[in-house]
Amino acid sequence: MLPDQAGVAREVRPADLTLLLDLPVAVAAARRRAAGRTEERYDADAVQERVAAAYRALVAGDSKALTIDASAAIDDVTRAITAAVDRLL
Repeated sequence: MLPDQAGVAREVRPADLTLLLDLPVAVAAARRRAAGRTEERYDADAVQERVAAAYRALVAGDSKALTIDASAAIDDVTRAITAAVDRLL
C-alpha cells in the first residue's frame, strides 16, 4: 500500500483475488493501431511503461494477486481468468 493510501477504505473487505492482465506496451500499441483507435497522450510508450510498472509493483508479493499474460490469444486469456476465478468458487 502506498503511504498516502493508509486508512483509505479501512472497513472494506479485502479482495479475494486480484488479476493483473499484463501486456507489453508494444503489443498494446499494435492492438490499438489495428483497432483504428487514435493515440491519446496517455498512450505514449513512456507513460504506459510507468503505469505498467506501478501496477506490477502493487501486486508484487501479494499472495492473492495473479498476473496473466494478456499478450496471449483472447481465448487463452479468457481461460486463464476463468480458471483463476473457478479456483475460488
